[in-house]
Amino acid sequence: MHETTSVQTDRAGGVLLGQAIGDALGVPYEFAARIRPGEARMVGGGLGPYAPGEWSDDTQMALCIAHATASGLDVTEAEGLDAVAQAFLNWQSGGASDIGTRDQHFAVAYAFCSIPTDRSEAERLLAQLSIQDGPRRSLILANQATCALLDGGLPRASDLARTLADGDAVDEVVWLWDPREAVQGRSVVRMMTVAEWLSDLQGGPLNRRRP
Repeated sequence: MHETTSVQTDRAGGVLLGQAIGDALGVPYEFAARIRPGEARMVGGGLGPYAPGEWSDDTQMALCIAHATASGLDVTEAEGLDAVAQAFLNWQSGGASDIGTRDQHFAVAYAFCSIPTDRSEAERLLAQLSIQDGPRRSLILANQATCALLDGGLPRASDLARTLADGDAVDEVVWLWDPREAVQGRSVVRMMTVAEWLSDLQGGPLNRRRP
């Protein structure tokens, strides 16, 4: 891992804090009808159910990776992946507030996949996942790619993006370049898909993704 400045560390913490706040704000509305701008309230509930201000499994899983990176481990190497894997197993058995059968299979599969000696077992477990499990798998791999952005840059993140289950998720990993550049104090250039660029050039409305 490269050395970071105190400002970069503070900004990286802000990324996690912002994610946690947005997550807690969105908890009541997951899988519900889309609300209008300004109507969101941090009232809890959702699939947890969660207390007001409590973040969901999305942030809980992100913190599994954050703890490993905060210890100085490289999550693109075996030792770092093992640490993330163990954190997921600990989360699965002792801290998961919203974890179903698919999530459970995924957590186990990802953990084994992170340990080279059990790669064949990981492949077997991953083969059991259906197409509906893709978003969960993509979420973790996208987070892993984000971590790789700091040290390996966009090429390394692109390599990880190729393992994502959903083709659109590859665009999302590239989009994650923005917070990486912001943490490092560089100017942020919005990255869009080819379709979005064409829509901009043609003067048409953009169909922006919303949570």
